[in-house]
Amino acid sequence: MQTVNSVLLSLLIPVAMLTACSGNDTIDPPQDNHSVDNTLVEQGLLTSEWTLETVRDSEGLYRPLPLEATWRLRFAADGRVSGNALCNGGVGDWQADDATISIANWTQTEIDCDSSHLITIATDAIVSRLFTTEMMMPSVNSGRLFLDAGDNAQLVFSGRVIQAEEQAVSIEALVRTVGSSRASDGNPALGDLATPYVIYRDAESLNADIALLPVVETQSITLPPIDFSNIIVVGIYLPLDSSISSDVVVRNARESDTGLEIEAAYFSPNIPNDTAASNCAADAALSAPWTLVRIESVEEPVRFAEMARSYCSGIPTPRP
Repeated sequence: MQTVNSVLLSLLIPVAMLTACSGNDTIDPPQDNHSVDNTLVEQGLLTSEWTLETVRDSEGLYRPLPLEATWRLRFAADGRVSGNALCNGGVGDWQADDATISIANWTQTEIDCDSSHLITIATDAIVSRLFTTEMMMPSVNSGRLFLDAGDNAQLVFSGRVIQAEEQAVSIEALVRTVGSSRASDGNPALGDLATPYVIYRDAESLNADIALLPVVETQSITLPPIDFSNIIVVGIYLPLDSSISSDVVVRNARESDTGLEIEAAYFSPNIPNDTAASNCAADAALSAPWTLVRIESVEEPVRFAEMARSYCSGIPTPRP
């Protein structure tokens, strides 16, 4: 029987998601049948890719989402909407007027994605309403798309302007730690690497930094052979200081005429104007994880786009 999760997890044009979920099935596009609200178009609805960052429930609380469990949408002028989440892809039709927006005829693949099991039933139920022709009240503000679903429920998407001639590149998480891991506070016992981002273009520099990490972190690491002629490895090492975090992921990487952009996300207690972050006891107890990610690109320059999310949710902060 089709579950709520299989209805949800599908949003983004075919881009490779974390942990190399690049083998997405494809679906024929739907028929063009739509109306367009000029206000939303002028605000950038069609020129941005929209990533779901948090969901507000009927009690007014913004619920946390796993960092890798993101839904993405692109709206086209011909009335089509495409997207994916995790390892599923989907397409449908969208319509908007001066007060509402809706998605109809949504069709998607049904691959079982591990991260689907991390989404709460309540969050599943709210997100699924977007893909069942339900009318939602949209607004765009400060690079975010807010969709009010009634009963106080709300979906909050962050926007990223689509670059000319951009294309996704394959990524694979080689190592991903959580919780107490390493630090860059000058204590040699906890490692002493530059933070937060290190780009490795040869095996020697990668192995040298791995050797600086605590033995407990590196004793079980076995990296596959890497051809650095067309691949880089990115290390993200969050410091054990005011930017403590419980998890960090690379969501996507894409090439365009402006170079290579790498999209990273992490939990952080230090999110401006976020009451969930300032009152989150879980954040205060977390420490500094790290990850190594293989990216099939050697394009220059390299730019990182960050999204910081509170472990207790709230509206996250993009950091271009």
